[in-house]
Amino acid sequence: MNERFSNIPVELENNFDKKVAEVFSLYDRHKINLTSSKNLEAILGLLGCAPNKQDLQEITTAVEQRKKIHLGRLIPFLRSYLQKGKMRPLSKDDLLNAFKILDPKDRGFIPKAEFVKLMTDFGDPLSENELKEMLVAAVDINDYCVHYEDYVDKIVMKSEGGESIFLLAELPGRKTIHR
Repeated sequence: MNERFSNIPVELENNFDKKVAEVFSLYDRHKINLTSSKNLEAILGLLGCAPNKQDLQEITTAVEQRKKIHLGRLIPFLRSYLQKGKMRPLSKDDLLNAFKILDPKDRGFIPKAEFVKLMTDFGDPLSENELKEMLVAAVDINDYCVHYEDYVDKIVMKSEGGESIFLLAELPGRKTIHR
C-alpha cells in the first residue's frame, strides 16, 4: 500500500460520483480509494457499462498509476468518457434484432455449434473462460441450442429503480453528497 496514493481525498459531489464510489468500494480492500487496475473491467460491468478491450486500454492508460487506480482519478475521467457515448450496452431490442439476423429461418434459436462459431469468429475475441461462461448462460441443456429471447432476457441489465450511470453522467449541476 502506497501512502502517497492513500492520502488523496475524494469528494463525492453528485449521484454519479456516489454510484461509482459505491461500486469501486467493493474492490477497495483497505478503504483508501485505491484498487488494482485488474478490477477495472468488473467495476465497469457492475456500473452497467459494456467496455471492449480498447475502452479498457484507454481508461487504464488515463487513470492507472503503478498498476493501481485511485477513485479520485477514475470518477472525472469516467464521467467524460461516458458523456462521449462510450461503453453503452445494447438494448434488448438491438440484441434480439442481431439474433434474428443470425436466424434467417426465424426458428427462435441457434444451435450451440453455430453459436460457438459466431462467438469465436466475429467481434472482440473471447477467452476460453469467457466463452465457457457465456455458454453456461446461453445454451439450453435439453436441446443444446441458444433460445435467444430467453438468453437476451438473462443478459440485459434491468434497471434496479435507480438512474443509469449513463444518465447520471449527463446530468448537469452538482449535488453535494458526503462520504
